[in-house]
Amino acid sequence: TIELISLGAAVLAAYWMRAGHVRSAAKFLALYAWLVVSPLVYLGDGLSSIAPSLYAPVIVLTLLFVGWRASLISAGATLLFTLTFLIARELGHHPPIIFPLNGLTPWTIFAMGLICMLIPIASVYHNVMAALQSAREQLTLREQAESALRQSEERFRLITSITSDYTFTSVIQPDGLPKNVAISGAFEAITGYTFEEYAAMGGYRASIHPDDVAEDDRVLDILKTNQPVVSELRIYTKSGEIRWTRANATPVWDNTQNRLVGIIGAVRDITAEKSAEQALHENEEKFRTIFDLAPYGITVQQSGGQFLDVNQAFLDITGTTREEVVGHNAAELDLFDLEHIKSLMREVATNGRIVNRELVVHPRNAPPRSLLISSQRVFLAGRVIVLTVGVDITERKQAEQALRESEERFRLISSATSDYTFAAIVN
Repeated sequence: TIELISLGAAVLAAYWMRAGHVRSAAKFLALYAWLVVSPLVYLGDGLSSIAPSLYAPVIVLTLLFVGWRASLISAGATLLFTLTFLIARELGHHPPIIFPLNGLTPWTIFAMGLICMLIPIASVYHNVMAALQSAREQLTLREQAESALRQSEERFRLITSITSDYTFTSVIQPDGLPKNVAISGAFEAITGYTFEEYAAMGGYRASIHPDDVAEDDRVLDILKTNQPVVSELRIYTKSGEIRWTRANATPVWDNTQNRLVGIIGAVRDITAEKSAEQALHENEEKFRTIFDLAPYGITVQQSGGQFLDVNQAFLDITGTTREEVVGHNAAELDLFDLEHIKSLMREVATNGRIVNRELVVHPRNAPPRSLLISSQRVFLAGRVIVLTVGVDITERKQAEQALRESEERFRLISSATSDYTFAAIVN
């Protein structure tokens, strides 16, 4: 019976182990072994048999494959059971000998040994298989990481070969100045130098425009405070050309020595951007000169009608100051017929422009004046503005009116007299 129960327990434990529940199987076998040994001691030949010696491998195997807590519980239970058994014998209680263990059958010993062997074998097998699986996974992950790294390096090489940027790494020399130790990317395309030529001429400090050396010193001082910095400097290329560069520099800091030990960064050629900025600045200067000196009124308004800027001619025509006009709209100034202004603004919004429309202005402390205006809707700095030019035609209209009145008087005089006048051309 014991042999069959033990074999059944071994089969059940083996099934659990195959299903991956090795720790649960180990706990079950440790508990089962203890529960088998204890009745054998109690109902066998007692402490004088070989049964108590089976407690030792049970406790050791429990320690190895279940844990020290379970091993302490097993040892404590064994000690308690042994003391109880001894006290019972001292009190004269002798349980019947049902299982004489001095004659323990080979099958019983085989079953007990099989149980004790299954625990370490299964645990070792499980650990080995888990280690192999982990190794396979780690190898796969490493291969994937190496492949991704190679692809990343190739992309970086391709990008740096076609971009206008280059990256650099510098170390700080004993004199406190940086020295380039590595450069990659479009360095030669920007400067015209190879890295060896660049190093031989003294590095980047030797290529900086003299007027920008102070700016480079300022940048280095910021880096020495462990702060990143962006700077724009002019450099001389190998051909003698001056080019603008923008550098993003990050300090390499030694926390032990608490000082700057290196610099890493990227440099971009911004010569084209600077040229465009310069051209834009020059155009703005030209526009401002024309705007200020033009003999006719010019205004710049938002699409909603608020004045952003006006020139001096407009202020002279309207009798206002710049502070009174800029930031306000036509309704607040009370200079124009509001309905007429709204009509003109709607037409500009619909058609994008108006040309040669007459507008009457009511200046401060002066008679009304007539303007001939043209407006154009334009996009500037990402927003819609309305540019208006107004020519003062007051004198012209007065002259036209005087001419019409003179012609009318002449017509009346001619119709009232009996004489007539004539003009002839003599050949």
